[in-house]
Amino acid sequence: MTTAFRSFFRFRFQKGELQADLAASVPTVANWRLATVPKYLTRQEVERVLKACDRRTAVGRRDYAILLLLARLGLRAGEVVGLQLEDINWRAGEILVRGKGLLHDRMPLPPEVGQALASYLRRGRPACRTRRVFVCSKAPRRGFAHPSTLSTIVRRALARADLHPPLQGAHLLRHSLATSLLRSGATLREIAEILRHQAVQTTEIYAKVDFESLRSPLANGRWTVKPLEQALKDYLRIRRSLGFQLREPEGLWRNFVAFLQAEGAPYITRELALRWATQPATAQPATWAGHLGIVRCFALWYSAIDPRTEIPPLGLLPHRYRRKPPHIYSDEEIAKLLRRTQQLPSPQGLRACTYTTLFGLLVATGMRVKEALGLNRPDGDLQLGILHIQRAKFGKSRYVPVHPSTVKALKKYAATRDRLFPSPLVPAFFISEQGRRITEWIARYTFAKLSQRIGLRAGAKDHGRGPQCRAFP
Repeated sequence: MTTAFRSFFRFRFQKGELQADLAASVPTVANWRLATVPKYLTRQEVERVLKACDRRTAVGRRDYAILLLLARLGLRAGEVVGLQLEDINWRAGEILVRGKGLLHDRMPLPPEVGQALASYLRRGRPACRTRRVFVCSKAPRRGFAHPSTLSTIVRRALARADLHPPLQGAHLLRHSLATSLLRSGATLREIAEILRHQAVQTTEIYAKVDFESLRSPLANGRWTVKPLEQALKDYLRIRRSLGFQLREPEGLWRNFVAFLQAEGAPYITRELALRWATQPATAQPATWAGHLGIVRCFALWYSAIDPRTEIPPLGLLPHRYRRKPPHIYSDEEIAKLLRRTQQLPSPQGLRACTYTTLFGLLVATGMRVKEALGLNRPDGDLQLGILHIQRAKFGKSRYVPVHPSTVKALKKYAATRDRLFPSPLVPAFFISEQGRRITEWIARYTFAKLSQRIGLRAGAKDHGRGPQCRAFP
């Protein structure tokens, strides 16, 4: 409503009918994210709605097929209305869904839904020129004019089933599917994929109706406190169901919980959190602040389970990491590094070849180390000179074109690798002498040791300090 008022005032102002633009004077209405609770039907109620369709009639067969698409696949009303005859691939058992934002997705066609569609198309859909799957039962024979027509069909089906939920539109069945999946054990990430949400955060609202999870802290009507170790497992499960990997934070959280247990502390305190975060004393202050921030995230969540939890305040350790200016490698330094890499001891001759090609690829493309090591063999189209980077930083993917000289080097490496390992153990493009995928840690360690040998880093027992391989152009 506020948007309409602002648009109206801007229009009047531009037409010269107002002396001042009053659009900015329209106050903002509070619209909090995830403020409502989704309305839904139970699984039994959904079945009642479906059974209420009279499939002996053409309209009944049409409505039954529509309701199944809404209830079994969670399609939006507009997606069902826009379904075309050619969108159904009967041989492959899938349908093309024309979703929001002009996005097209292919979804499997369950046998039950396919049978309902076939029954309607054979014995219910009238002859007409439109390519829409669902058409009006009365003349003129055409597709539905608006998605709201499906809400009318749903409301009539609810009335036949003697159900009167607060929400009676087509989206009710989409909510019902998500709720049913969540209570059956599906994760929010899996539900987001089925509903085709672009972000898992859109699916978070369904956690409000996961009654079993909400009841889990209650036992015999009293609030019970979970042990820290079990609470951490639950926290990791919830965060990962939302799409987070948490490889490094998991180790820190487990270390912190072990520290609390060693101290005999049944809950989190500010003093213990600060003492743990500032270990070891030789670490950088920015590292301490990062560790305390990790603890704070867990403490915020755990405070809802154990009210004794003390949440470390923001700014308790105000230090922040300041990225050092990257080292810009000269052509001479790169050539020197690659020559030294070719001299790596290698029983089968693969180690030197692998790291020379890997570091050369980083120099030529500017890829991250993790992206290069994550490449699988199908990801490289060496005929077209294109690399497909998948699930990179922030889960993003992209294509990287490479120079013909780089393609030549990659082909040469692939030939050597396949000669030594004709039956690959893993799909990785870059592999170790044992045939396994190379880890990011060992790649960085190898780079550090090579850098020490050519004078880019000072000698040290471990990685030492100095230029990193992420600084390649």
